Amino acid sequence: PKDVYFAVGMLTAEMADANNEMRAKCLTTTDGVDRMRMILRLAEDRINKVAAQRLTEQITEEVSADERDLTVGTAEIPQWAYQIKKGTRVSYFWNENEGWCKGYVAEEPVKIGYELIIAVTFDD
Repeated sequence: PKDVYFAVGMLTAEMADANNEMRAKCLTTTDGVDRMRMILRLAEDRINKVAAQRLTEQITEEVSADERDLTVGTAEIPQWAYQIKKGTRVSYFWNENEGWCKGYVAEEPVKIGYELIIAVTFDD
């Protein structure tokens, strides 16, 4: 898995168009999760801009010229979501068969764009 973490981190750095200083940090960081968090922070701004641009393009294709007077805002994560930390006990509705599954937050949540990525380890 270490090779996979390294490859994914470096690929993400390439996609985020990281500068040479950030690439050097990626090469010297031995923890794959830390490397990914570092790169995702860099990519966050780009992801927001690209998502907003795609949404705007999609809307302008579907809407007449008279209705295109739009501005793109930023989606906000609810304040209560920031209270979720590593070790927090959670329940997640998996599906109709499994129902509610209990677990805990395995790592500190990572904000990517306008989403909060939470790794959960389930009890079952």
